[in-house]
Amino acid sequence: MINGQKIREVFSFKNIPEEEKERRRRMTANSVLMILGAAVAALLVSIIYFYFVLSPAERAIDVRMHLLITTSIAAIGLFVIMLGINQIKAIPYWVSSTIFIFMVIILGLFSDSPQQIMGGQSTLFFVIPILLAGVLIYSYATLFFATAISVIFLAYSLMTDFRFFNPLTVITFYLFAGIFAMIFRSLEKSTSQARQEAAQSQKILSELRGGFMLLDKDYCVLRSNETTASVFPNIGEGLNIFDVIRDPDVDIDPENLETLTNTLKSDAIEAQIKIAGRYFFVGSKAIPTSENHIVFLRENTAEVELNRLKDTTLAMVSHELRTPLTAIRGHAELAVSAPHTAVSNAVRILLNTQRLLGMVENILSQTRLRTGKIENKPTVTNINELFSLVKSMLSAEAKEKRLEFTWTISESMLPVVMIDKTHLQQILINLANNAIKFTPKEGYVRVTAFRSDDAEWSISVKDNGVGIPASKRAEIFNEFFQAHENTSVYDRPHQGTGLGLSIVKGLVDRMGGKLRLESTEGEGTEFFVAFPLVLPGDRTIPLVTPKQANIKKQRVPK
Repeated sequence: MINGQKIREVFSFKNIPEEEKERRRRMTANSVLMILGAAVAALLVSIIYFYFVLSPAERAIDVRMHLLITTSIAAIGLFVIMLGINQIKAIPYWVSSTIFIFMVIILGLFSDSPQQIMGGQSTLFFVIPILLAGVLIYSYATLFFATAISVIFLAYSLMTDFRFFNPLTVITFYLFAGIFAMIFRSLEKSTSQARQEAAQSQKILSELRGGFMLLDKDYCVLRSNETTASVFPNIGEGLNIFDVIRDPDVDIDPENLETLTNTLKSDAIEAQIKIAGRYFFVGSKAIPTSENHIVFLRENTAEVELNRLKDTTLAMVSHELRTPLTAIRGHAELAVSAPHTAVSNAVRILLNTQRLLGMVENILSQTRLRTGKIENKPTVTNINELFSLVKSMLSAEAKEKRLEFTWTISESMLPVVMIDKTHLQQILINLANNAIKFTPKEGYVRVTAFRSDDAEWSISVKDNGVGIPASKRAEIFNEFFQAHENTSVYDRPHQGTGLGLSIVKGLVDRMGGKLRLESTEGEGTEFFVAFPLVLPGDRTIPLVTPKQANIKKQRVPK
């Protein structure tokens, strides 16, 4: 039993891809141009023959030449109109193709006598519209136009002389239409299958991790995926890959460019290259069944950075731990050999122990931040008590450098807030310790808590130290970074792991706060940390502005 749904699918144009529809529209335009050119040529030849070869007497009786000239002029006009219709995208491609084919049929009817058209030398001309229907519209459209031409022939014979109608001609049309339909249907299936396989291949390439390029024997790009396009923005099918990688838009240095070029030319080389600050593993493999080869481009920036981070961490920790440990050992030996200095040496030992604990805590915090294991747990926190605690922890280092070390709470600031006390303490320790480290002797470090507005409160840590160069401010919150670093971790003029500001940034983000800095090189730096103002019991107390009350400052006791 014939399935009606399948019949509708066969004669429906919905299953034809848009790309194929556009291709057939272009083919219709090309066919129109070809027949238009043929009509113009026929008109020119006919005019030359009619006026320069035939005598006046012959011109008067040659009906066929008159008909050919008239038909050629009509054809030129119709096909010019047809070109315009075909360019209208709102009209489906098959409508413009159908109009074009019917124009060809109508012009064919007037190109010769009825006898020659329906049973003579001009009959085979009507096989062309049937062929065009399969090419321009759809494979089974050949059967439709075979029927249409047969009906037109029958009507034409009834209007002229029915003896001219030949049933064998109709059978011949259907025979050609059937053969053409099978051929074109087979081609359509093959094309559709090839298109599906190409789409699947492209999808697989796009989904695969890393970049891929398929190159021909001349190193021209046959196919590439989106990842490759993100590395080489101007890549495209048909372009030579060596022109693509040498494009000025590709950020690659000469050494890496040479490595990449050699890798592309050889199947035996696999290399790591750096492009636009990212690292890639590149390899090229020949395809045995063809002269093409495929290039793999896998990003391994994370792996390279991880290895670099491991090496830096090991070198940093080893170097930074050695200094306080050596000091602790030295002071312990002095305390043993000279008991009368035991108290002063014990103070030194405690100070270096504190440095060690802070360093270990920073390393652990950075690890927890990187793995996402830090949680924000707000509790009722007394800012004055917290300031006093942190100040007592850092006073010894500030005193050693004879710094003015002040901690102030603005009168507008509320005594208690809801915030993660542990995280806030670590933020204060890192910012204040950083300021002490980079401030020269007899300078100042000032820590202030104040109410920004009704919605938030802030902490400011200001110093008159070395400042941060403008070129380094974008990197200052990176791990292990110091703005005044030299070539290696062993050459840094200031001690420290370079984790403090990175941890501050991570903790502030976790707590829903905002962090910014103002700095002038050679004059000092000020960090501002703003947090949402949340009070115990979720209360809101309006901010008293300077116009409403005099702003007083409360000094944290020593």
